[in-house]
Amino acid sequence: MLRVAIAGAVAAAALVLLAPAASAQYSNVAAVSVANSSDTCVPGHTITATAVGFAFFTTVTFRFNGQVIGTAQTDGEGNATLTVPYPDGVDPGTYQLTATGLSAVDNETVTVTADIECLAPTTTAASPLPRTGSNSTGVLFRVGVVLVAAGGLLTLSARRRRAPRAAGS
Repeated sequence: MLRVAIAGAVAAAALVLLAPAASAQYSNVAAVSVANSSDTCVPGHTITATAVGFAFFTTVTFRFNGQVIGTAQTDGEGNATLTVPYPDGVDPGTYQLTATGLSAVDNETVTVTADIECLAPTTTAASPLPRTGSNSTGVLFRVGVVLVAAGGLLTLSARRRRAPRAAGS
């Protein structure tokens, strides 16, 4: 019995001594994403960028093709969102959106990148409105006139039949 207890104690000690050291596991590595990564770059359209995995309550700087377009404060989970209009003079093509801030993993400055594809505005040629209704309007009008005339004639003939006749006839 004593041998079993000693063997169990030795095995437990070996597990404790040979086990790797515990370390925090970070699943939120910094990243940036764009809501409409393929959009038409025209005035009035906006970029909505979301940065995740940054240090809590710090500032993240967003750049569109190298130009600063704004900053946003991260929340208690290290996420920041920025919505801004496209910069003036953006031609169709592929551009980079970057987010720079302190990493939640090691508090070092990190820059992450996402691609945005700016599409050319589409124009549609004005087309005539489709024709609705039918071509039988003239025919229906004529049928209506004939029916009204027939009704009038029937009414007149019914009145003549009911008219009182002279006693001598």
